[in-house]
Amino acid sequence: MKNDRTLQAIGRQLKAMGCERFDIGVRDATTGQMMNREWSAAEVLQNTPWLKRMNAQGNDVYIRPAEQERHGLVLVDDLSEFDLDDMKAEGREPALVVETSPKNYQAWVKVADAAGGELRGQ
Repeated sequence: MKNDRTLQAIGRQLKAMGCERFDIGVRDATTGQMMNREWSAAEVLQNTPWLKRMNAQGNDVYIRPAEQERHGLVLVDDLSEFDLDDMKAEGREPALVVETSPKNYQAWVKVADAAGGELRGQ
């Protein structure tokens, strides 16, 4: 793991999310069809070479907490560096920031351990 930057980044993401189970999504670049898996953190790390191949073929790869996890994380999408700075200045430090495309970010913000799926989806 020490020389594989992707594996290191995924390891940091999994640790920051602090979950036991993760939903993995791979969106086919040609058809737009989603392939979904639910894996433990160990399984995500084990399957990183496959995820890297899927991404190298132009497919989008998503890693998020599994739906049944009571993680208290909320995804804030389509952020600029300025938006992230504003969030931090307002005391809403993200648990995790992912650059989804050049200078475009997603932030996972911890709000409460007990936030249910219906609340997180709003």
